[in-house]
Amino acid sequence: MMAEIEVCRLMKEIIEKLKDNIPGVDVSAEQKGAHFKLKIISDFFKGQSRLQRQRFVKGLLSPWIESGEIHALCLKVEDLGENHE
Repeated sequence: MMAEIEVCRLMKEIIEKLKDNIPGVDVSAEQKGAHFKLKIISDFFKGQSRLQRQRFVKGLLSPWIESGEIHALCLKVEDLGENHE
């Protein structure tokens, strides 16, 4: 039970960090232990390459990546005008 509480806390912190730093962001997330799958959509990323987008998001998440709380990360980062699957 305690592990489930920690998972929920971590996911909430990550989503809050993204919402605080990316204007108009829509985030969907899945988590299995320290493995995360995030889909992030915002016009903030319009005109940026996929690499620029991922570097920005990974920079925001770096405290959790460096601490090992995020072990594996799958990112899909898009702007509002892109095809969202």
